[in-house]
Amino acid sequence: MYRRIIAVLAAIPLLVSCSDGNEQKLIEKYSDVEAIETAGYYDEIDWLEDEGKYHYDSSIDNVNDIVNLIDPLYIPHDNRIYLKMKRDNNSVWAYIDLNSGNLFYLCPDPLCAHTEESGCKYLNIESTLIFDPSDDNTVYAVKRMTVNGALYDLICEINLRENTIETIYGASTNSTYDMYNLRFIINDNLYFQVNRSTREKDESGHVRKNNEVYYMTLDLNTHEASKLENKYVSLEHGVILWAGNGYILFADEYNRRVFVTDYNFENEILLYEYAENYSINRLCIDKSSGELYFLIYTTNMNEGADEDETEGYIIYIGNDLKAKRVDMPSERIYDFRLTENYIYYSIYSPKQYGTTPVDTTCVSKSGNKIYRINRDMSANDGVSEPQLVFDGRDDIFFSADYIVCGDYIYIYYVKLMDEGGMAWFRWIGTTARVNFVDGTIKWLT
Repeated sequence: MYRRIIAVLAAIPLLVSCSDGNEQKLIEKYSDVEAIETAGYYDEIDWLEDEGKYHYDSSIDNVNDIVNLIDPLYIPHDNRIYLKMKRDNNSVWAYIDLNSGNLFYLCPDPLCAHTEESGCKYLNIESTLIFDPSDDNTVYAVKRMTVNGALYDLICEINLRENTIETIYGASTNSTYDMYNLRFIINDNLYFQVNRSTREKDESGHVRKNNEVYYMTLDLNTHEASKLENKYVSLEHGVILWAGNGYILFADEYNRRVFVTDYNFENEILLYEYAENYSINRLCIDKSSGELYFLIYTTNMNEGADEDETEGYIIYIGNDLKAKRVDMPSERIYDFRLTENYIYYSIYSPKQYGTTPVDTTCVSKSGNKIYRINRDMSANDGVSEPQLVFDGRDDIFFSADYIVCGDYIYIYYVKLMDEGGMAWFRWIGTTARVNFVDGTIKWLT
């Protein structure tokens, strides 16, 4: 559940080296990644017209304050949608300007090819982006390095205004390899998860491996790091997902519960307990209202179970921290997204397409359809009339991730392959923007 594979191809022409230019004018004038050449698989989707004029009004249905807490491939922030792309097998971040609809690289250099050869300093930024609560131009991220075939991580501070990247924590050693997962910032302290792998030789010369997972904090003023010293440090009591509005949110799948503490990791409050053979699939927080929505579903949904053996439902937590089951048009909710005014969701409706090359079933579990209901009604005592906003048919599969901004759905596109009697989904590595009102599409990366 917590891991996704991102394979997004870049579309800007190869140029030359990476300079230190940081003017916003350069970003807007030269780094616009316009529609790329139409590949063969695009032509198969002939039931959507090419996008004409882009139009988006954030005042109608804003997504800036919505946080998707489980493996987000799209990160909304300050009227932008940040996404990770691939460039010669290296990761590089980009963003979509929601005001113009255009896509730009996070690296602002118009002469940069965003490759190893170009020396682009924005390559291989992994994990997620954590924005400084007091400065939208400061971002914290993890940069993954390779030494002699071994991986290790560095925590970096990125200044978008000055176009600088500074390593503030992390180093390579001969026997210890640390992988970091950034969580949140509280009181100028960055909290992050550490996956530490150590290798040591015993007296007989055999290499012993040991893996450890725990939490640390990094003082963003002094850059001093320390291991979290409380009972939550080892993940035994759950995974830290988010902090804000005065509390820290945990998901504890081992004990099947969701709970919060205060910022001192004290005064634990249980929000919800769920039954055995159920799991959490999606959590979304509205930062402006403090409301939390999360999906609980039967674990056999991941195994392609029959529809009559499954259940999926959404729990709503208001500012009073009381749990309420959301009235939904179906009792088999498979996934959902949140916007300011709507809940977008898919119903568990598996469709099989054949057998994969590794002898598993190739199946689309969502029916490849997205519906929506009015969020305010669903959180109270009525059920909004559902509206089908997207049907990908057997052409546009959104298995990876999607985000809704106004009348547009941004989709990480995967293609159904059918060759030699076998079927599987291929990660093409492109983002499609579909306007579900006008019935148009634009390929962005």
